[in-house]
Amino acid sequence: MNDATARVDPWSESHQETGVVFTDVEHCRRRWYRDPRWFVAAAATLLVAVILYGLFGPDPPILVSPETTVITGPPAADGLPDYAAARLALAGPAPPPEDNAAVDLLLMTWPMYLSPSDLRLVCTAVGIPDSPPASRLLIPEWSGNDAVTLWTVSDASEHPWTTNEHPALAAWLETNATFLDRLVTAADKPRWWLANPALLGGSPDWFGDAPAVDALTMFLECRALLHLGEGRHAAAWRDLRAIERWGRLLADPRNGPQRQLFQLSVQSVQIRAARSIARHLLPLPALPSDLLAEIRTEFASDEAAPDPAETLRGERLQSVGMVVSLARRLPGGRSARPRRVQMDRGEVNPLVDAALATRLDWGGVLIAFTEAHDDALAALRLPTHAARRAELDRLRAGWAATAPAVRSVRANTATVLRGLIEPRRRERALAAWLAIDAFDRVAYVDAPAAVTACRDLVRTAVALAAWRADRAPGEPLFPERIDDMVPRYLDHVPNDPFTDSPLRYRRVGDVVLLVIAGDDGIDNGGDDRLDIVVRMPPPPSPGAPPPPP
Repeated sequence: MNDATARVDPWSESHQETGVVFTDVEHCRRRWYRDPRWFVAAAATLLVAVILYGLFGPDPPILVSPETTVITGPPAADGLPDYAAARLALAGPAPPPEDNAAVDLLLMTWPMYLSPSDLRLVCTAVGIPDSPPASRLLIPEWSGNDAVTLWTVSDASEHPWTTNEHPALAAWLETNATFLDRLVTAADKPRWWLANPALLGGSPDWFGDAPAVDALTMFLECRALLHLGEGRHAAAWRDLRAIERWGRLLADPRNGPQRQLFQLSVQSVQIRAARSIARHLLPLPALPSDLLAEIRTEFASDEAAPDPAETLRGERLQSVGMVVSLARRLPGGRSARPRRVQMDRGEVNPLVDAALATRLDWGGVLIAFTEAHDDALAALRLPTHAARRAELDRLRAGWAATAPAVRSVRANTATVLRGLIEPRRRERALAAWLAIDAFDRVAYVDAPAAVTACRDLVRTAVALAAWRADRAPGEPLFPERIDDMVPRYLDHVPNDPFTDSPLRYRRVGDVVLLVIAGDDGIDNGGDDRLDIVVRMPPPPSPGAPPPPP
């Protein structure tokens, strides 16, 4: 390099005495670290990398423990618990088909909305061949052009009726009498056991047993009220007793881990039986004494409320199992998670959908859900209905605030972005959203109180009917105060579970009202649209001829 072409860094000229000369390239290499922009760029790159890893990196493995997965075995192939096997194990082995009421229900309503592949799995599990029966009961639709629909049945189940009022419905009940009689007989079987296909490796979205049970018990109630309307008291009691027995079968805690039926479906069967017995059968003045004694024996025991932990056991296992299934690799990757949750839960939450598409510490999700479960369990163990209801409402409001179902674009964007930035917020939002769906106040607070209330009304109505039967001619048919029946006819005056106060008893002449407040916890003066009311003697049915003068 000659003097004409060489370019010497001026800075190097001041160091010629050292004999070291730096070119431009060497100078740039030496001084890049002195430029703060490099540090800013490096820090920004590192921050973006950390954020991207936090959003889309691999999920941390789940630590199998009672605090996270609830159960620790049996393990599946990937080392996580096999929830289907665990729930089946908790339910115990299937009873013999002749002892299993669910087998009768399946054969009567074949194929009970099951696909052919799921039907084979279920039949194998309960121990019967998967060949169709010779005949089955065709459940009507809710609407249509047929003479009998489910709305027809529902309307006729409100009060006693006669063949002249609904001739087509009476003919339909007579045509299907064989199936309904089989339902009555099956009510005395010792067990209900019906495995959901999802527990057997089949479809995860089958709920066909719930509508089948609801429909068939509604048919029995409808036929019972036809019997009452035409004076066949013993036949009416046989059908209503069968509904009550079905309610006991379905509420058996041994069926809980499988969650074969929605909680509300089980409770609706129990409420249906007790209400009809208390409202329509017991108030009849011509009730035979032997029938009254049989009803009194059937409802003699004051059943304790089920332990909430036992009631929630199946729900908890199902929810935790769903979380663990999401943590496993799904076909389609993370993009399949929101679709899977929407299929299971039937709703969309933008924050939850965004969280499901990111990296999640599923152990943190499970721990947060366990905390929510423990809080709900503590709420359900409070001593009064009002306290249970208020505390569960408070918890649900807190969960809703943690996992808001935002609607507006601005609120949606802000909430989702904040949730994406904070991993802990994503985990708790998902757990809170699961808790909102799992712990429904109606299913775990209001409906159990209604079951208790209706059973107490039956026992009180039985006592009043027995008091009335023991009165001599000319004596008042009913006591002045409900306390007068204690202890001969009643062990104690039942409480109204909605108000935690004694059941209200009102007598006007020879007419008595038993009143329990409805879900609102308010005594609405015996308005049976809002309260649970029994009137003795019963009011005349619509369409019935007026009483003789």
